[in-house]
Amino acid sequence: ESATLQKMRLVVRLFEKAVFDSTVQFAVIHPGKPQNLSFFNDSLKININPQALYDTLIFTVEKNESFLRLRDSIPLLSPHYQFSWYPQALRKPLNFTIKYLPNDLPPASIGCYALNGSGRFNFLGAKVDTLNHIVSFKSKGFKNFLALSDTVPPVVEILRPKAGQSYKNLKFVKISVDDSLSSLDSDLNFRIFIDDQWLIPEWDPERKLVMAIPHWPLDNGKHQLQVEVKDQAGNEALIMNPENLGPFKVDKTPPEITVTRTPTPNANGWNNTTPVTVSFNVSDNVSGVDFNQTFLPDSTTYTDEIVGDTLTAVAYDNAGNSTSLTEVVNIDTTPPTVTIIAPAAGN
Repeated sequence: ESATLQKMRLVVRLFEKAVFDSTVQFAVIHPGKPQNLSFFNDSLKININPQALYDTLIFTVEKNESFLRLRDSIPLLSPHYQFSWYPQALRKPLNFTIKYLPNDLPPASIGCYALNGSGRFNFLGAKVDTLNHIVSFKSKGFKNFLALSDTVPPVVEILRPKAGQSYKNLKFVKISVDDSLSSLDSDLNFRIFIDDQWLIPEWDPERKLVMAIPHWPLDNGKHQLQVEVKDQAGNEALIMNPENLGPFKVDKTPPEITVTRTPTPNANGWNNTTPVTVSFNVSDNVSGVDFNQTFLPDSTTYTDEIVGDTLTAVAYDNAGNSTSLTEVVNIDTTPPTVTIIAPAAGN
C-alpha cells in the first residue's frame, strides 16, 4: 500500500520509422477509501467513491500518443488510455477526467469514448470544461478511453412513407438511423411530424430503426413528413421539405371506371339498332391509375344482334385501391311478330 503508484516508460520502434512512445502506470485502489488518482501530469484523473468497490483493485494504464496519428480521419483530442485490470463488479461508477487538446471545435461536439474490439467508438459522456480543456464522464469499469469530437450528423433513411408514393392507409412511419460516434440514446433524440402534427417515436437501437404511428386518420391528398434526429453530441439531421424528401399521398378512394355505349341503350338496357360501340375509361384524381394492374377491354363494336354479352373492366390506383365494372350488352334489331287470332280475316 505504500507503493500504490509506479511508472515505467516504454519506447517501441517498428521498421525504423514508426515510433510508439508509451508510459505505463500502475495503481491500487481500496474499498471504503476515497481516492483521487492523477496520471501523466494530470492529463488523466480518476475520482473513486469510497462505496465504489467491493474488493481491492489493481490496474495499469498506458498512454498511447501515436493513436492521434493513426486515426487522423476523426478529430481525436487526447491520447488513447488503455487499461489492464482483472474485471470485477463495481458498486458505483468511477469518475474520470481527461484533458483534451485546445481546439476551435464546438464544445458540444466534444466527448469521451471507449474504443471497442471492433474498432468502433462507444460514447461514454461529455461534461466539458472549456476553460481548463477537460471533459468528464462516469464508467463502471476500465476500458480504452479517449476524447474526440463528433461533428458528423446521423445518417437517416426514410423507409416508409417513400417520397412521392401513395398509400391507401399509412399505418406507421419507419425510419433507419445510424450514428457512428456519439450515437442515439433514447426516443428523445427523435422528432417526427406529419403536417406539423407530432408523432410519438419508438427507438429500437439493436435494429437501428425508429417507428411512429399516426394517431389520427389522414385525409386524401398530399402530406408532408418532417424528421429531426439529433445525436448525443448535438449534430442534427433534418429532412423536411420537398427538395430532399417530397410529399407522400394518402388515397382511400378507388379509381373511377366509366363506360360509353354508342348509341345509348334505352331504359331497359337494350339497343335496337346497329352498329353499337362499347368503350371503357378510368381515372383517379389522387394517386393516379396503376396501369400495370388495370385491365380495360378494348373498344368493341357490335354489328349483329346479341343477348347478354358481358365486358368487365378492373382498375387499380397507385395506392392499391381497386374497383371493377361489368357492362351487359343486349341488341335486338328485329321488331315483334304480331299474329291476329280472332276475329279471323274475312269473317
